[in-house]
Amino acid sequence: EHKDFGRALAPLEQAYRSVRGGLRRGEQSAVEIANNYAVALSGTGEFRRARDLYKDILDNDARNVTVLYNYAILLVERLQSFDEARGVISRVKFVTDDPQMIRRVEQLERALR
Repeated sequence: EHKDFGRALAPLEQAYRSVRGGLRRGEQSAVEIANNYAVALSGTGEFRRARDLYKDILDNDARNVTVLYNYAILLVERLQSFDEARGVISRVKFVTDDPQMIRRVEQLERALR
């Protein structure tokens, strides 16, 4: 919310380490903490670590729209990995029927052109 990623990074890393096992079991709280940690990593310029973490999350919760959307943002805006972003954006469109989310990913998709 406040985008103070530097201050959030250490507590989120500690929280992530304590729930990592839950992530493998698909526990929602672990997914949320891992997602927030990946956002903080991205916000502090650690794009590759964020990418790896998003992949880990999605290995266990492949249909989480919020994680997919945040991962797409990383791919488009930070890594400029447009081919991979297209695939993630397609997955978001497939797993959600929320019109607001569809509009948001379509906006990201326009950045790919």
